[in-house]
Amino acid sequence: MTQDWPLLRTIRETVGALSSNPLAQAERLHQRRAIKPVRRWARGLMRLLNRLLLVLAVLVIALSLMMYRFTPDVFTPFPLVLWGMITVVGLVVTGALLVYSPVVRRINQGCAESIVRERNGNTWELLLLTGISARRMAVGKWWGSFLAVWPEVPVAAFLRGAACVGLGAIIYPLLSYEQHLQRYLVYPDVGVGISPLAVARDIALAIALSLPLTVTGSLSTASVNMVQAFNRRHWTWKGCGLQVGLGCLALVLGIVGFFVGCFALNLLSGLPPQTLERLILFFGILAFTLVDSGLLLCCALANPLDANEAIYVAAAVVAMANHLLNARLQLRVAAWLARQQNVSP
Repeated sequence: MTQDWPLLRTIRETVGALSSNPLAQAERLHQRRAIKPVRRWARGLMRLLNRLLLVLAVLVIALSLMMYRFTPDVFTPFPLVLWGMITVVGLVVTGALLVYSPVVRRINQGCAESIVRERNGNTWELLLLTGISARRMAVGKWWGSFLAVWPEVPVAAFLRGAACVGLGAIIYPLLSYEQHLQRYLVYPDVGVGISPLAVARDIALAIALSLPLTVTGSLSTASVNMVQAFNRRHWTWKGCGLQVGLGCLALVLGIVGFFVGCFALNLLSGLPPQTLERLILFFGILAFTLVDSGLLLCCALANPLDANEAIYVAAAVVAMANHLLNARLQLRVAAWLARQQNVSP
């Protein structure tokens, strides 16, 4: 009998409850059917490109596992090897951007257009007559928009994580070549003096955190667009960008306030410099994670020369909790706006 972890059981029950909302399933089916069909040759080409990107992502991870075992004299006689590695990482980063951006755009646009579509299609009154509550309407439209793009989310998150690994474990040591060379001169008999297990651990953490950070960040921004959907008669990118921008600004200002508070606390209580440095790093990486959904954090986590893994993991956990809390608060605001528009409480 397998052990059922409380956290996994809670996640499974929450996802099951959200997916049982009939409005969520209806929204998912509508958005999936609304995708414009592409020709067979274009579909085959896209499938081929996705497989190629996955192969390149696996290659980047394999190179990252070996990167810190290479000595600088390996690269010096073969500049083409250097440029080849940089090119592979660049292709993975570009591919991750091309795959991840449409996924984020579709979930945000789906949420923002969900209510506007009902009004323009003369189905808003029919939706009100069903007697669905304002909360179930807001949550159903929000979760249904996410379910519509969920099949593409794991691939986008994996490519995003592989791109971060390439930037943190390959590009960074190549840019810091002098430091790499000094380590080789100090440890000539043991390569660069870094354990392969430590490299594998950091890469595994970066890849593992990429998916939950991508999911929670997408859910948070999508909830902001649900407020946009109930607050406007017509969906506009300007209004959507303004609300998301103000939300990010508020988050950053809040983290800066924490940062200033830590500095003031240090002046008052005399914290050790090392403790203050860790607090600054924690709140700094947390601020970036709230905005970029873990892009910088995963890059830093994949760097074996950085020994602050515990700080990065803690910042990731706090950021994911903040994303989920923000989504819950935004959905409550969306439900309140729905009640103002004669939706059942």
